[in-house]
Amino acid sequence: MRQLVDWKFTEDNLLYIFNEMKIQNMSKYNCEGCNTWKGTIDQIYEFIDLAGEYALAYEFIIFELERLPYKISGKASIKLLELALIFKYKSEDKDDECFDFRECCKDCD
Repeated sequence: MRQLVDWKFTEDNLLYIFNEMKIQNMSKYNCEGCNTWKGTIDQIYEFIDLAGEYALAYEFIIFELERLPYKISGKASIKLLELALIFKYKSEDKDDECFDFRECCKDCD
């Protein structure tokens, strides 16, 4: 039986994006009461490399890309889209409803 998700592919994509983010020092954007930029970067790496928590790493990467002015290459952007397809699009934003393919958890008509 074929495995549904190629975890090596997933890990490689996460590491590719992560490495582009890591070289862009965003420590000047630290906010009071938040984890430091380095702490967040270290945590993302631990999720990917040590724990194999790829979905958590993906969520943290998305959060950081939305929060800080990172610049990622076109290749990294494609890898991010591939990951979005693997992890399913997740958003609670009203404008994103048409992209949300999760099972409905509310009482549907």
